[in-house]
Amino acid sequence: MKKSFFMSLCFIVYIFVSSTISYAIGSSLKIGLNVCINDSVTLDALKVIPKSEEFQGNSGEYDIKIVDGEGNILYDAKVHLNFFIMTDPPREVNNTIFYEAIPFYGTNTSIRFYKNEKLLFDYDLKNLCNNDNYCNSNENYLSCPADCPLDKKDGLCIKEQDSVCDPDCPQKQDQDCTAAPAQVKTDNTTRILIAAIIAVILLFIILFIMIRIKTGSEK
Repeated sequence: MKKSFFMSLCFIVYIFVSSTISYAIGSSLKIGLNVCINDSVTLDALKVIPKSEEFQGNSGEYDIKIVDGEGNILYDAKVHLNFFIMTDPPREVNNTIFYEAIPFYGTNTSIRFYKNEKLLFDYDLKNLCNNDNYCNSNENYLSCPADCPLDKKDGLCIKEQDSVCDPDCPQKQDQDCTAAPAQVKTDNTTRILIAAIIAVILLFIILFIMIRIKTGSEK
């Protein structure tokens, strides 16, 4: 019972620390919505990314909002969409893509997309992390640190100094990766020094035994 409690406590602490690091790094949500002229909306892309310039629309008949679990609005931006291709003459199309970075307030929130106050799309961001111990397509360290720890591939390079070499970072981008060879070199030097000391001690023991044998045979 005590062991089970201890393991659970360690897991909770790990999640808390991972989430705190994730928040400190700062993140945004990259979203792609396929919006049809008949008011149907489907999710085209969704990924948490390192903090970047975020969409701040102030005009348009569409509206994108982020709300928390109690319905409080955390983010609200107007969206203008164009259903025409600028040919000569302009040609109307049936759908268009809204693809922008917006703020990320964690997985206990929802994205809602409106047209003239009519709700067209509602997505619960809890779906960004299913806690199944597998790093799935929409998950990464910023959205789901439990499934995608820093030392596993998730398509996202976290190059800040955090004592973990991120396998997604190109060579020499992650400070923790560039520091690793120096540590290996130090470890190898220590091993060589220890081996040399042991060899010298063994040599002295062998010489001592040989001298004792020689002295005994002369007697």
